[in-house]
Amino acid sequence: MDLCYDIVTETKKKHPHIKRIFVRAEYPYIDESYKEYLLERYEDTYFPKSVLGAGKASYVKRNCEMIDNSRYCIVYYKEDYTPKSRKSGTKIALTYAEKKKKNIIRFP
Repeated sequence: MDLCYDIVTETKKKHPHIKRIFVRAEYPYIDESYKEYLLERYEDTYFPKSVLGAGKASYVKRNCEMIDNSRYCIVYYKEDYTPKSRKSGTKIALTYAEKKKKNIIRFP
């Protein structure tokens, strides 16, 4: 996550209209101190309604929310690193972004 954050932060220097938004997959309600902590690095934070009650799928739902509300997607994905025992959340997100015809910046 830090790699993508760093890329967006660097890009924001040239394009200050870009907003870094921390979309939470946990903690639908947060106190002011945690919100202030997040807002030190991000312009905003929120918890999507679609994530509430999603259980193990909360991160997949959160990723879809971010993809749906973004023009560009930065993805770090290595095919040979895909877990064997479960589906890769990154692969699910990448496939979803491709299906939505998003502009994808892929690493490595």
